[in-house]
Amino acid sequence: MSLPFLLSASLALALPAPPPASPGGAAGANDFTAPRDAPGVMEATVSPRPDGRYAVALDFREEAPVWIFLRSNGPVTGEPSWRAGTWEVRTPGVTLTRIGLHEALVANDGGPVPGRVEIAVAPYTRNLNADYQPAIRIGENALALFSDHFLLRPAASVAAVEALGADWTVLPDYDAGHPLARFEGEGFVVDGMPVEEVAVTEAAYVLHGDIASAGSGALVTYLDPRLPAWLGTELERDIPAIIRLYEAQWGPHDDGTLELMVEWGGPTAGSVSLGGSVIGSQMVMRLEGQALLDQRGGAGAEMRMLIAHEAAHFWLGNLVAYGRPGEAWTSEGGADLAALRAIEAVDPAGAARREGRMTRSAWRQCATYLERGGLASAPERGEQKAFYSCGFLLSRVAERVAERRGGTFFTFWAKLIERHREAGEVGSEDWFEALAQEGAAPATLAAMRTIVERGGGGAAITDLYASAQMPPPDPVAAVA
Repeated sequence: MSLPFLLSASLALALPAPPPASPGGAAGANDFTAPRDAPGVMEATVSPRPDGRYAVALDFREEAPVWIFLRSNGPVTGEPSWRAGTWEVRTPGVTLTRIGLHEALVANDGGPVPGRVEIAVAPYTRNLNADYQPAIRIGENALALFSDHFLLRPAASVAAVEALGADWTVLPDYDAGHPLARFEGEGFVVDGMPVEEVAVTEAAYVLHGDIASAGSGALVTYLDPRLPAWLGTELERDIPAIIRLYEAQWGPHDDGTLELMVEWGGPTAGSVSLGGSVIGSQMVMRLEGQALLDQRGGAGAEMRMLIAHEAAHFWLGNLVAYGRPGEAWTSEGGADLAALRAIEAVDPAGAARREGRMTRSAWRQCATYLERGGLASAPERGEQKAFYSCGFLLSRVAERVAERRGGTFFTFWAKLIERHREAGEVGSEDWFEALAQEGAAPATLAAMRTIVERGGGGAAITDLYASAQMPPPDPVAAVA
């Protein structure tokens, strides 16, 4: 997951939505998000309508006055809800509302929400803040729909939801199974073949419409026919190569054949947006901007960085999730640094220049975020982008610690993956423990904990780098 999405007048990376460890508030490995054999606590059935919308029937198997969505993050444009303008609740007496950090369905009379709620949904194809894009439009007549945006869980009261931070897993669990998203009707596609029913037990994008697959072997592609040809060629060439590089460092990612789904947002003048995310065995991207019509002006280098960042999430985020919402810095900063080292293998000089720019930019951005608090509370502040800048700086320190014992950033993460592969999660404490085993000084670990738990602005980063005997980057050194 990485976090979406920058839109600027110059080429910039719009880094992705966080991986399955759930930007919307779910922790990584927990009893609720793991599939269970019992009938699901709720089931969403999504069917196409003649008007281009989708009919969604939500069947609830527990009585509760509030049902909260697993994912509630708003659009990058700043509005609190993307559902408010695209979801029409058709069941009388039920309201779609926002309670604190969470979107929810509530019964107007204060009683339990009816056992079935029907909604008409228009596909929302824009970027969300730190979450997966609800729908990816792959050409005029095809969409990829994200399953988890249709799933909810019960809560005991409005007050209980108001008291929640970003992490809803602190609510009491229940005996029923994981919620299920079911897609029914004509036009759904699985493994390149038309089907009339798809049951999704783990978060995934589901294809619907007139779309043909290409590629073979390790990568199957579903590309928007309007995509500039060079972008398709670059993606189909570079993704397998970068996957092989990571496999050599970290072993297999356990996802088998990968699916790539790409939307072309058009040749918008004056700006470029490169956005992507990874979920399970799928990588999805939304690319936009006039400057992407050809490879000149650095577009090719930006694409390689985006590909390398996203590909790293098949390990850092999928193979091992990041834990609580405020721990995403381990995966996001890790994916940024892993991508930089992957690019370094083919373009050392370009990677060196990029590292200097990334470090200076990360320092300035991270210092600003840390003025308002630590990384652990960034989701409650809506500042998930801190996970990139601050996570990159923390990852650089971890790399320097590993190098002093003859290792690399890849070997540091290889040990973490091997140690936590079965549990499927690497949280902040796991990361700190691994760094201590690499020989990190107590002062370095203490400075990292300050950044994660409390913040402290630029002074906290300066203290961290000083403890690791690393100079701050110029010109930051003069103003930190």
